[in-house]
Amino acid sequence: MLGVYDGPTAIVSRAHGRVDNLNVTNIWDNVSTSNTVNLWYHASNRLQNADGPWGARTYYYDGVGNRTHEIATVGASTTTDVYGYPGTSNRLTNVVRNGTTTSCLPAAAGRGRSPGVAAVAA
Repeated sequence: MLGVYDGPTAIVSRAHGRVDNLNVTNIWDNVSTSNTVNLWYHASNRLQNADGPWGARTYYYDGVGNRTHEIATVGASTTTDVYGYPGTSNRLTNVVRNGTTTSCLPAAAGRGRSPGVAAVAA
């Protein structure tokens, strides 16, 4: 358990759970239970589902481990991201969010942006 106190008052009090001694499956917030996080993993130890104060997320992967889809639900609102990769590498090339495509381009010389950081293509 992790705790931070102001005198006898807990400001942060969290505990972590691991069902398989590998992946964190729960983060319990003992001060504000609405901040508790639950995590589920695919048999290949990739994060599959996450529920927490941000809502619920579901992740899908291809055969080599690239994340291909992410579905996020907050209340009644659902957002779907589809990740694109070229057939020749595992480098992310674009993200389609609810039908709108954002390209992930390497930085041009002198631009100061790191390769793979999302930027809208002109």
